[in-house]
Amino acid sequence: MKLVQARWLGFILQIPARTVLALSTDPEIPVYNGVCSTTGVYNTSFTPANLPWNTYNYCNAPHINAAHYEAPDNAPDATLVYLNAVIRHHKRTPDNLYPEEGELNQEPWNCSNFLQFNNGGGTTHIFHETYSPPWHPFLVQIWNGTCDEGQLTYEGLQDAISHGKDFWSVYAQKLGFLESVNEQDIFVRTSVADRTYQVAGGLLTGMDPTMATKTFPVLTQPSVIDSIVPDYSCPNADNIRSAYQSVTAWTGHLEENADLQERLTTMLGVSGNTAWTSWYDHFFDTFSSRTCHGHPLPCNASGACVTVEDAARVFAIGDWEYNYIWNTAENATTYSQLTFGALLPHVRHEDLASR
Repeated sequence: MKLVQARWLGFILQIPARTVLALSTDPEIPVYNGVCSTTGVYNTSFTPANLPWNTYNYCNAPHINAAHYEAPDNAPDATLVYLNAVIRHHKRTPDNLYPEEGELNQEPWNCSNFLQFNNGGGTTHIFHETYSPPWHPFLVQIWNGTCDEGQLTYEGLQDAISHGKDFWSVYAQKLGFLESVNEQDIFVRTSVADRTYQVAGGLLTGMDPTMATKTFPVLTQPSVIDSIVPDYSCPNADNIRSAYQSVTAWTGHLEENADLQERLTTMLGVSGNTAWTSWYDHFFDTFSSRTCHGHPLPCNASGACVTVEDAARVFAIGDWEYNYIWNTAENATTYSQLTFGALLPHVRHEDLASR
């Protein structure tokens, strides 16, 4: 099949961070020494200089840069003609809320430091601002500030711009694969979440600062069949996951950490809520969103607070859970195929479209 394009790049945004973490084959729950060590960085977008450059950094979507890019040993003179980059979005506010979220935050979440545009073409450039009126009867359910749940923050947007700069340093400046940011050479697909559109804009602006004043299309699929975040129904996948979360390997880790769960659920008001007690994902989300932004960990009205040691333990347990669900559990491969499998034909069709 003859190549009709010299270069073609496809971006796909947002693979959930918990899936990206599912890489280890170690069946044991790791022990984390704090929230910033060789086991992972959970409190800053900037990996400290005393750690290896490629230490896993939860706060900043992992990616290559020119200083550490190496050509393949078996083809040092090869010419890159096609690239598909699968990228997760950058840091955001928590996606999960405590029943009395407003009582647990010592520091407001501020999202008024960059404009959230959402307007139809050819009309007024509308942007929205999140506002929580002080008289609202349900105000306790959300934090103080100007952010919604799961919203990309200014810091996350800046990380996306830096990501674009690093991307350009490799694929344009080092390899000469890209010469300009244009719709013919670059295809962008995202989920339907606003934060993924915004991260795409940050990446493109980082690659070429003049893109900040230009338009660029991103493609999405209808939310009910979106294959990037597999929200479509799949009973077979649900049955597989239910089965391997019913065995000792899973139930045992919950029992071993029952003391931590009891203390956290009582302190944070989620006792008996299975969304919080069936796994550590929600605690992982609410703690890491705070530590990545330099916010204090939650404290309740009586003054009881989540400690850094608690957070490190939750991150270790959460990483183990994600690894178990998507990697090491019996039939985990089948589960991933049934859930994320619809994404792979999309990638294949993009490959064919570039030829």
